[in-house]
Amino acid sequence: MRQELIDELNSHCLISEEKGILTIQQIKEIVCELFNNEYEKCILGILLLDNSLIDIISGRLSKESFYDPKCKFIYDKICEQWKNDRCVNLLTLSQGVEKIDPVWLSELTNVGSTSNWEFYVSKVKELHLARSFKNELGTTICSSISK
Repeated sequence: MRQELIDELNSHCLISEEKGILTIQQIKEIVCELFNNEYEKCILGILLLDNSLIDIISGRLSKESFYDPKCKFIYDKICEQWKNDRCVNLLTLSQGVEKIDPVWLSELTNVGSTSNWEFYVSKVKELHLARSFKNELGTTICSSISK
């Protein structure tokens, strides 16, 4: 994942080791992990275990809040099913997401308790805001470097 972020940063601006603007090591230090798969998966598991939280959590997080493409996809499917007045659980969800590994999907509900949902939501939201800030800052820096 870290290499993907570095590649993304390199593709968006004119940074190269040869030009001496930033070294690869400096880029690696700048790009920190701004996501947590476990938090994202816990939110999905909580939603599957307690459908009454779907409206509350979907009011605080969008699918763009999720970094992991699988988690983003599953979150979108959970919200979509809920909007269509369907009960959301592993069985109903697995019917619409055949491309996701069923073992991975079933592991989502191993969260133990739904009581910490606010903690996970706040952390995912913070990380999403940090990623947005990093992307905006990177775009600004790259624009000024290329001028």
